Amino acid sequence: MQFTNIEEQMAASEVADYTRLLESIKKPEAPASVAGIELLCTGNASGVDNMINAVPTGGFRLSSGDRHIQIDPGQGTLRMLSTLHINPYTTTDVFCTHAHDDHSGELVAMVSAALNLNLADSRPHILVNPTLASYTDPMSMSYGFSLPSVAWQNGKVSILYPEDMKVERFDGKMIDTVKSVDIGDGITVSPTYCQHNSPKAIGFLIDTPYGRIGYTGDSQHFDGFAEQFIGCDVLWMNLNTLGLSSSSGNGETLRLGAVKNHLGYAGACNLIDTVKPKTAIVSHFGSQLMTRIIEIESALRERYSAQDTEVHCTVNGRVYAFPESLANGPIVKMYGDRS
Repeated sequence: MQFTNIEEQMAASEVADYTRLLESIKKPEAPASVAGIELLCTGNASGVDNMINAVPTGGFRLSSGDRHIQIDPGQGTLRMLSTLHINPYTTTDVFCTHAHDDHSGELVAMVSAALNLNLADSRPHILVNPTLASYTDPMSMSYGFSLPSVAWQNGKVSILYPEDMKVERFDGKMIDTVKSVDIGDGITVSPTYCQHNSPKAIGFLIDTPYGRIGYTGDSQHFDGFAEQFIGCDVLWMNLNTLGLSSSSGNGETLRLGAVKNHLGYAGACNLIDTVKPKTAIVSHFGSQLMTRIIEIESALRERYSAQDTEVHCTVNGRVYAFPESLANGPIVKMYGDRS
């Protein structure tokens, strides 16, 4: 077959463009180094209705120095990063608490990004709960949220859980869970217990040179839950509901403190009362609460006006910067605002 000069030029241009593309994935332009700790909300919503309406769900992005950790990459995370002009390939590590769409729906994509599609010598830390690492667990298999095998080959995968257990991975090898992981740069991560309708769900305690961050993950309140987070300077809490049972599905209003599967308003208050963090960040709002975020924040701030806790109900794209210490109140701004 004969090709015209124009056709030959198109093919040559594609090769050149593809070469540049691969190079940009292999060596993405590094963002500015972060002084101290910055927490960026990349998904303040929860639940299926929010996902259907393309509202970003999941967790947040922790940045310190040249490390950028994506925590709970739920559906819409990549869209949020794109909106904020953040290159996913600059992600250095990925943490995930459990196998629900609004926490792990884009886990595979974010792990692939952290691995730079295996084009670079990336060795990201990938920290997950037992369900996400299992290739036989019905919960993970039914949703399709198991880690891809390439994560084990080129990433540093750790299965976190507060108890010792073994998990069967893709090749049949039994892997031990761990109770703490040192990922470098003075950052150590430990799991916390949760009670949620996803088996073996966890939260995180993240110790850094600047202080301790607690992340509840998804859990109802239970005896001993709040005590796990004592000593946290910053507490990131997943609310979901004020007082509805996610298991009833009929709008049943429950007694204060009796919410099932999720924290609820009373559970959040109990956490703040017990932990007394310097900063409390509330996120992961159900669809029914998305228009009431300011109202909820106002009520919580009034409740804790006499306590040395700064309460924030977060929105997507908001940054909480702690340039010196997590024990100090954050500088609050929208991402990209460097003033």
